[in-house]
Amino acid sequence: MLEIVGEMLPELPMAAANLNLMPDLAQTFRIESVPCLLLKHPDGHVTKIYRFGSVPELLERLRSADVWRGKQAP
Repeated sequence: MLEIVGEMLPELPMAAANLNLMPDLAQTFRIESVPCLLLKHPDGHVTKIYRFGSVPELLERLRSADVWRGKQAP
């Protein structure tokens, strides 16, 4: 699902991590379960999304979040 969203929003920077190999990351962000999508806002605030739902739902969440660094969401 995230691969599809990444193709539809190529200007949105994305990265993936295997928490089995990076337990400190899970602890730092207090990740409660996987999958977990972290949205980092321009002010440094992080929002966690655990339920992705559908591609259109995820696109809407990303477009409405202020993770676009001041740019207008496509």
